[in-house]
Order: sequence, then C-alpha cells, then structure tokens
Amino acid sequence: MSNIVYLTVTGEQQGSISAGCGTSESTGNRWQSGHEDETFTFSLLNNINNTGLGSQFHGITFCKLIDKSTPLFINSINNNEQLFMGFDFYRINRFGRLEKYYYIQLRGAFLSAIHHQIIENQLDTETITISYEFILCQHLIANTEFSYLALPENYNRLFLPNSKNQTNNRFKTLNSKAIGRLLAAGGVYNGNIEGFRDTAEKLGGDAIKGYDQILNEKTAGIAIATASILLTKRSNVDTYTEINSY
Repeated sequence: MSNIVYLTVTGEQQGSISAGCGTSESTGNRWQSGHEDETFTFSLLNNINNTGLGSQFHGITFCKLIDKSTPLFINSINNNEQLFMGFDFYRINRFGRLEKYYYIQLRGAFLSAIHHQIIENQLDTETITISYEFILCQHLIANTEFSYLALPENYNRLFLPNSKNQTNNRFKTLNSKAIGRLLAAGGVYNGNIEGFRDTAEKLGGDAIKGYDQILNEKTAGIAIATASILLTKRSNVDTYTEINSY
C-alpha cells in the first residue's frame, strides 16, 4: 500500500477548501497532527499520451477520504469553480522516516466528475476527476521538474486570486522558474513579451531565469514560431502586426 498523498485545495470562490480536513471533526480517529489543513488522498492517476501529433493531457483522477471538503467539492463542480491544487507525496527514506519527495501543482483546475463509494468493510471515499490548464511536477529530492501550460484564453486566472479565506502560502510564492516560464508563455500569447518580462523581474527569485529559458535574445525565433500558432485564435491583422513586432 502506498503512503497517503496530502492534498491542499484553494477555490476561487470558496477560499481554502482543504482547511480543517485533517482534523478529528472531519476524519474522526484518522486525523493526523501536522496535516490538519490537508485532504488525505489514497490513489492518484495522471493520464498523458502521445499519438505522434503532440502530447495529450487527460486530466487527473484521485481517490480521497470523504471529509469536510466533500460538500465543498460538490459546490465546486456545481458552480464550475476554478481550483488551485497541490499534491504532496511521501515515502520512507533510508533512515526509516517519512520524507516529502514529490509534488504536483495544478492551476486552472476544474472538476469534471465526482463518484462516492460507500462499500461494506471499506473506507468511505470519493473519486474525483479534474482537468487543468497548468501543471507543475517536481521531484524534490532528485531536483527535477516538468511544467506544462495549455495557453488558456483567460491567462490571468492561472494566478491565485486574493481571498479572505486563503491560508495556503505555497501558492503565494510566485517567483520560481516555473512561474517565469509561465510568464514567458503568457507574454507570447498576449503579444506583450517585454511587459511580461518586466513582471518576471519584479517578482524576483528565479522567475527571470525561468523566463529567459523560454524567451531571450537567442530564442527570439521561438516567440515568432509560437505566435504563428496563436494566430489561429487571434487572427485579425492588428494582432499579427503586434506579435511580429517582437
């Protein structure tokens, strides 16, 4: 049996959905100290394939304990609420202790299905399927990572909105290389490469390094090639002139 995956969820409308999910009020005698504001996830499936014409991302399906967040997830799917999600994976290290070794972050996530399972002699669980517009995967021990941006029309919604109920500080740290790459893609998509680069510089940290991995003087041609793809969505002459000016 795998170790529990701890899920943190923030909703655009409801704020911190996972707050209090790991308490005794939420999970009974299965509560865990130090994980009071996380949801216990027992399995996760991330489906990606490639048919030779590019990768296809089919969303994530995960199974979690029925807890305080269960009605809130139903609210989310009913209202088509945008979610920001973080999955923390643990394993036993060589010293026999639990260590957090893997992390998945989703932005622009939307619920597409919820299935409740109440079965004799088994834990009460629910299986949730989600789609997403941005995914970041990091191996925290081996120091490798992957990120993917689907270039949504409403690019700005990938950033966590201000919320009075927001308690998750992880999503507030927007100065990593992944965020820099995200800004670079946004700069191409919005035809404002210099403006988005200025934003990366103001964020500080590694944001500008991530930006320059995608867009710099040596990779200017990449921006033009990407822009030609985006013309299928923004096909007017003014947009074409704006993008190719970079």
